[in-house]
Amino acid sequence: MPILASDERIRFDRWFTAVFAALRQLPDGDGALVALSTALYLYERYAVAKLDAGGHKADRAGKLSQLAADFGINPDEAEAFWNVFRNGLLHQGMPVQLQGGAPLPKWLIAEGYSRTIELTTDTPPVLQVEPWKFVQRVVELWHGDISLLSANKSFPLAEIHLTPPGSSTGSPAHNPGGWIPPTGIS
Repeated sequence: MPILASDERIRFDRWFTAVFAALRQLPDGDGALVALSTALYLYERYAVAKLDAGGHKADRAGKLSQLAADFGINPDEAEAFWNVFRNGLLHQGMPVQLQGGAPLPKWLIAEGYSRTIELTTDTPPVLQVEPWKFVQRVVELWHGDISLLSANKSFPLAEIHLTPPGSSTGSPAHNPGGWIPPTGIS
């Protein structure tokens, strides 16, 4: 079966970068939360791959340190972002506000903040996130070292296969780890 897209950059851009662009076009910023959620799991995959490639432990402390370095934020901001956004969006689809009964920082996402992630000095502090800057930075990080996508052997990036209409080889059993787009999509 012919492989339509085996190049990692092409697959990444088709499945993620293009979708981010489409989400950004939704009215009233309605695509921002889904874009941020998607960028979060892509960022965690990047951070783990980057840490592993550098011989560092990809535990919570390592990921927080990588987040701080990649986004130019301090450890408190990294910790708050991870607790509120990463844990919330990736586990329950909304930012977390209580952890073990203790309140976490209130949060705001909006386009136009000068920083990607910022824990304000207000009392109480507010965690402000510029979702499109976060998305763009995650895309930049992957584009900077797209080969890291292959580093994760447990979750390999699927290939895109082209299957002629009516072909019996189009079933998932014949294409493990591959995506077969509907007829007419390329």
